[in-house]
Amino acid sequence: MNQAISLYNEFWEDNKKALSFYLKISISVMIFFLGYLLFNEKYKYIYIIIGGMSYLILLSQPKLALYQFIFFMFTNHVILYEPFVLLLDLSGVILISAAVFDILLKGESLMKMPKLTINFIFIISALLITAAFSYNMKLAITPIVRVSMIFVIFLSLVYLLRYIKIISIIKLFFFLAVVHAFIAITPIWAGGDIVRMFGFARFTLDDFLMLSIPMGIIFYLSSQKYLGSIYLIGIFISLLAILATQSRFPITFTFLFSILAIYICYKKTVYESS
Repeated sequence: MNQAISLYNEFWEDNKKALSFYLKISISVMIFFLGYLLFNEKYKYIYIIIGGMSYLILLSQPKLALYQFIFFMFTNHVILYEPFVLLLDLSGVILISAAVFDILLKGESLMKMPKLTINFIFIISALLITAAFSYNMKLAITPIVRVSMIFVIFLSLVYLLRYIKIISIIKLFFFLAVVHAFIAITPIWAGGDIVRMFGFARFTLDDFLMLSIPMGIIFYLSSQKYLGSIYLIGIFISLLAILATQSRFPITFTFLFSILAIYICYKKTVYESS
């Protein structure tokens, strides 16, 4: 496999100009073809072409595959109701495909299983036992498929994290949570009469904010003055949003986790100063 990659790189270096020329021609033809479809209102084919090209780009770029998955975590949008498919499910398939493609390309052996694998095996085993005594096999299999897919997405996520620092993913998660928190509380400023607000993330927003607010507190206490003010604004917006959800359990745990985050930062400061 390594020899094949080396030969590929040599081929690209030797034929760079010619390949670049053909690439430009191909892009020009593609743009012309898309313009033709747009002029004739063939939107379905445009979506297929753009979707296919985007998939190939994400398949070959592990970082982009990670970023798009974190982004779509906040979009709890249903694509199909039968079978039940979320937009996040398609994003997860892209993430899994990128991980599999990377493993095949590099010819690596299987990675070491994370410790949380035991938890997933236990949950899936419990669901299989439940399904064995179920009167409706369709309803019993659905959660098994869902948890199994989450497990494979988890393994793909762990594998692809080698290409980016975990702290960068956490910060991206925090700022995306702030953006969706701002979207969720916008109806308040617009004078709306919505009782509970969740934004595009819908009923998962409070769970995400329960995690992102303590993260923001840690970033605020450990950052410089300029960045600290940005994190503080983000924390304030997130607090308004989680209060607007009126979800008692996430609000309670946000308070507890925030106290824990402050305590950890305090102990860290004391340890470093001693």
